[in-house]
Amino acid sequence: MRKALDHEDGTRTCPNCGERQSIEAFNLDKLATGGRRAICKACRRAAEKRRWEAEPGRLRSLARKNYAKSIDVRRAKDKERYERDKDKRIALATESVHRRRVRMTMEPSDRGITVAALREKFGDICPYCGQPMSFEYVRGRQYEPRKATIEHIIPLSGGGGHTWANSMLCCWQCNLRKNRRTREEWVISMRDKR
Repeated sequence: MRKALDHEDGTRTCPNCGERQSIEAFNLDKLATGGRRAICKACRRAAEKRRWEAEPGRLRSLARKNYAKSIDVRRAKDKERYERDKDKRIALATESVHRRRVRMTMEPSDRGITVAALREKFGDICPYCGQPMSFEYVRGRQYEPRKATIEHIIPLSGGGGHTWANSMLCCWQCNLRKNRRTREEWVISMRDKR
């Protein structure tokens, strides 16, 4: 096989198809010249496709054997990644749930509204009960009354949006008690109970 020809303007000529393309059109490879493979991505895809079409049974069984050999290593890496990225995953899942609920009501929605972002803005004290909130992850559906949750001043079900102006933090217990009421309605109902 011929070597790839690099040019001074940041392009490379693929030895397979002879086309001059930008360097991004070549896959990354630490061991290759310049950190990129010699053959362009399009030629490599075509070669892999031909290879799999020529002998699909053998390649599929090899892939299964290699997967079975390394399953313990894969599981260990997945578990480590799961633990490492837990906070990011939870924040993304929470944000996507709120955004989906708002999309269903056709109300406005802002990106980046997370417990961590609202903590920086509002602090650690629940505005309703005045108690410090807990920011530790609680596994499963265990009830942690002081867990910090995203509170919508005007509830999503009442026409409020998932916006910075309509979002704040409060503890789980106060959020459950407030339910679908506005802040004013909830404060009045709490006064009536006393």
